[in-house]
Parts: sequence; C-alpha cells; structure tokens
Amino acid sequence: MMMDSQLKNKIRNYCSVVNNEEGFITYEIQTEDIEKDEDKKIQVVAIGPDNNGPIKSVLLLGETGVGKTRVINTMINHLFGVSFEDNFRLQLKDQVLNNSSLQVESQTEYITAYKVYHQPGMAYNL
Repeated sequence: MMMDSQLKNKIRNYCSVVNNEEGFITYEIQTEDIEKDEDKKIQVVAIGPDNNGPIKSVLLLGETGVGKTRVINTMINHLFGVSFEDNFRLQLKDQVLNNSSLQVESQTEYITAYKVYHQPGMAYNL
C-alpha cells in the first residue's frame, strides 16, 4: 500500500514539541480522553478524529520496564509514515507517574486503551 507522505507532516500540526536536540525533534501526539474510571484506574484515549472507519485493538502485557510504551510509540510512528530517515519522532503522552529511570519506580498509573482511528494515507488499512 502506498503511504501518503503528507500524513506524517500533517499530524505534527496536532502535536506539541517535547524535545528538540541537535535538530532531532520529538513530538507528543494530542489524544482525547474518551473514558476514564478513577476507581478502577482504566482509561480509553483516542488518537485522531473518529471517521466511522474500522478500529483494531492491540493488547500489550508485560512486566515493568520491558518496553510496552516503546512498542506502542513505534507502532504509531509506523502508522503515520515516520521513517528512520526523518528528523523527528512521534510519541504518546507519557503514562508513567514519574520520569524515574529505575524500573522499580517506573509504574503506570492507569491501564490505557488507545483507539487509533484510521486516517487516509496511513501505512495500513486498520
């Protein structure tokens, strides 16, 4: 499937810069809270506008520090057409309580479901 190279540039309009080092920029994608249960610590967030298209779900399970956040960010970059040659990356809002590099202290507060709505030009037809 041919990707629309404009999609990766278009999505940056809906992001905020969280890091800019030596010309390499990290953008944080704006998400929309759809549902949030404070008692059960479960939330559902949307990425992109709902266009009544198909939705796929992926469940990532694993111990603290195994790279679940890295996997979802990699998937998001691929879906939006960001390649290794680009001078930027996309990331989702950090769901970790603090910025500690210690695995013992790196705990996610909520179980989060991400709804990624298909956009024209995405790498795959969800």
